Amino acid sequence: MVRRNTLVAVVVILTMYLLYTIYEYHFAAETTSTERSNWGLHRVVPDEDGDLRTWDEISHISACRARTNIALLKVHKAGSTSLANILCRYGDKHNLKFVLPKTGHIISWPKRFSLSNILPSETGYNLLAHHTRFSDSLYAIMPPDTVYVGILRNPVAQFESLFQYMNGANKFKLTDQGQDSLDAFMQDPGRYVASNEMTVWKNPQAFDFVDSDRVDLSDDAAIDELIADAEARFELVFIAEYFDESLILLRHLMCWDVDDLIYFTMNSRGIEGHLHVTPDLHERILAWNHADDRLYRHFNATLWARIRKFGAARMSAEVSHLRWRIGEWAKFCIAEKSDNVADRYLKLANPNNSHVMSYALTAEGGKNATCFRMVVPERNYAPYLKWKQFNVPFAPNPFPPLSGK
Repeated sequence: MVRRNTLVAVVVILTMYLLYTIYEYHFAAETTSTERSNWGLHRVVPDEDGDLRTWDEISHISACRARTNIALLKVHKAGSTSLANILCRYGDKHNLKFVLPKTGHIISWPKRFSLSNILPSETGYNLLAHHTRFSDSLYAIMPPDTVYVGILRNPVAQFESLFQYMNGANKFKLTDQGQDSLDAFMQDPGRYVASNEMTVWKNPQAFDFVDSDRVDLSDDAAIDELIADAEARFELVFIAEYFDESLILLRHLMCWDVDDLIYFTMNSRGIEGHLHVTPDLHERILAWNHADDRLYRHFNATLWARIRKFGAARMSAEVSHLRWRIGEWAKFCIAEKSDNVADRYLKLANPNNSHVMSYALTAEGGKNATCFRMVVPERNYAPYLKWKQFNVPFAPNPFPPLSGK
């Protein structure tokens, strides 16, 4: 009798498992279609005590209202293009009003933000996502409840990337040094740039944060003031090395959906595109970019304080879910990641043979509005947004309509 009951129990369990597998397979198959559902938000996951809870219970944002006014300080070579693409897609999807440059895809830079360099909007603005330097004049056009967001990257990695991307070797006549051009510059940087000069070639990240051209960032008191000022102005400063964790904090700050934050890394370089940085060069770069180093250390500590308050296990669960969603989109959208993509609309700029990687889309992904927008370079997204918002001529228009998602 016991053996019979055991056999019945085994049969029941196997039947239930088979039905569950069929259900999961059917659901998973649906999520690989061009119209991705958000069913994953409601999956059951373990909490810190191992108890099962729904994703909405863990994320704690189901009752809030999405915020739509946001301004990004898009710092060069700090992972900001990936973040800007997220914001552009969100604003595009919800028909928000962008702050857009009159020409190109950069606003005023390397000068500070200026109202004279943007397309005027009679109905105001919701969103800033293009390269500029911070200025108080932003407050004159952005709504009072605007969320100001910045981004920082490890100063050594950021400066190496910037030096390569902006062709420091050519600017400072060091092309004969090849891969050692950055090292040659750092042997005596004061020969090329004055130590108290406000320039992208010294403390380039602080350069974008400072609302002045007359601050001496070699002075620690001035750096203290810069940090305090940034702390007061920006509700969130991303750390590029912890981009996904920063995104989760943004998600809760803005009350956005997980799929609003899906991204593919933009403007990343292949191994061949990196300049060699020795331990000695590493220390010299840090010393030269002292203000950037302090700014980065401060906001890195601030980020981790917020993560601890958020909850480490909760953060880990949300980051894992985000990465899973990114993986699902990647399988559907991406055919190849290469520095030699043929499609001129999708090929990222590759100055100075930096081996910047672009994405080729699958046949289905090429027809999908979200896939296309996730990989299109900002230099091509900007004219599309100008056409959509201000009727600036833009032809041919390669963007799949959002209604076709």
